[in-house]
Amino acid sequence: MIGFDGKQECYRSDGRSGYSVHTFSLVACDLATGEAGIAVASKFLAVGAIVPWALPNVGVLALQANVDVAHGPRGLDLMRGGCSASEAIGLLLHEDVGGPGRQIAAVDSKGRAAAYTGEACSGWAGHRVGATYSCQGNLLAGDMVVSAMAREFERSEGDLSLRLLAGLSAADAAGGDRRGKQSAALLVVGKGRGYGGGDQRINLRVDDSPEPVAELIRLHQLHMLYFGTSPAIDRLQLQGVTLERLQRIMREVGTYSGAITGLMDRDTLDQLEHFVNAENFEMRVNFEDQTIDRPAYEHLVARFLA
Repeated sequence: MIGFDGKQECYRSDGRSGYSVHTFSLVACDLATGEAGIAVASKFLAVGAIVPWALPNVGVLALQANVDVAHGPRGLDLMRGGCSASEAIGLLLHEDVGGPGRQIAAVDSKGRAAAYTGEACSGWAGHRVGATYSCQGNLLAGDMVVSAMAREFERSEGDLSLRLLAGLSAADAAGGDRRGKQSAALLVVGKGRGYGGGDQRINLRVDDSPEPVAELIRLHQLHMLYFGTSPAIDRLQLQGVTLERLQRIMREVGTYSGAITGLMDRDTLDQLEHFVNAENFEMRVNFEDQTIDRPAYEHLVARFLA
């Protein structure tokens, strides 16, 4: 790991000054699900617009310090063409006159992780590479930021997004960006695992906030509420007491005027489809087998009938 204090003049590969994105991030993949993702935070407006780059079945990159944004698509193209994460970073930096000011981390689709911290990155700067992940940052409060991020990611459980947020939160608590806080982002991709069968499973950004990591975690909780999936045992049939309560809720909001029967008649079905779409729970209700995921149902009951 390389880092020191002091203002440095760094350059893009074309010789022009680059974006100075002082930040900390965690890139990783989940070989079991095929997902790849990145969590990042910084005292920088809209860090999610610059640092994260990811494609399903290809890999993920973090571009930090003095950034050449062309390295994002180029790095993904290299990994898509068969390069490992380490090889891709090496090719990106080959003949890059701004290399000493770059910080780049990557994980490819096979879980091979690599990182580079140039000697001109402002300190504290460095990285830690582990199995299927890499933690890195520059202009940090100290090496404990990266250590805390790696340690929490390694011991955390749950899906990739939860583990990325756990690591980011630990780094934030350890001091994070020594200048303060402003933005954060979470990007997770997986082939066909996103909304409507898309590849972006999660794409959340907090562009300007006094507590961006905490706000990112709140947004992630909402994302999981609206777009998460429940096992079969946690799906409720739209009948009986469950449907009665939904009929009462629809009456409460003025979208249903029928009887409270707990029976799925034509009017109830039509109005329930309209109500579910209005509340953005279309991913949580299956009208073919007439079930609703328990988290969505409990949220609606607590919101309208409590």
